[in-house]
Amino acid sequence: MRRAWKRVVETAVVVLLCTLGCERGVPDHRAQSRGPGVSDLGIPQGPPRSEGQATGPVPIKKVPVLVGGCALECAEPGAALAGFLQATAEADDPERIARFLDSTALVVDGRPLGAEWAQMWREMRAATRKESIREAVRDLGAWTRGASREQVRAVLASGPRPIRLWSTEAVYDVAMPGGSWRITLRPRGIEWLVTRIERGGEAGVVSSPEANPQR
Repeated sequence: MRRAWKRVVETAVVVLLCTLGCERGVPDHRAQSRGPGVSDLGIPQGPPRSEGQATGPVPIKKVPVLVGGCALECAEPGAALAGFLQATAEADDPERIARFLDSTALVVDGRPLGAEWAQMWREMRAATRKESIREAVRDLGAWTRGASREQVRAVLASGPRPIRLWSTEAVYDVAMPGGSWRITLRPRGIEWLVTRIERGGEAGVVSSPEANPQR
């Protein structure tokens, strides 16, 4: 009885060892056919990520349009216009002049420069937009050409004449050496920025005082 049971156990051990030996000898075709970057399910995984690297799609960074920048210098319309005139009188720093302008809404002598610059920004023509702004700024600072120092000082000393002073809009007339300018400012955030300039050919051409300038 013991000998028969011993033979059964020996036979079972032999069968088990043969089975394990056969399994070890069979190659894993799935592992061999699986290329780098492919999961066990055959799904491409892409290159390995380093520790701390963000996952998911990379968001597109939206760069805001820079407008104004005169800050406390143009916290109220009168001071804003005075600062603008002073900047154009010096005319040696185009960036300073541009800080007093609303580059998204500026209209000069009927030309919608702000709309043109906004379109350039949407079309990702930043260099063209920047050069166009510089050209407009140089043109606005050209009123001092041919004017004496006394004339420039007189413009700055006399100051603008208010035509309309509202909480949403301020309009002034400025007597310039070559004619009168009508300048409109509107608030944008904490800043009052120049949104429209009408340059008359003669002094007083664009002036038409209103009965109630304040509102």
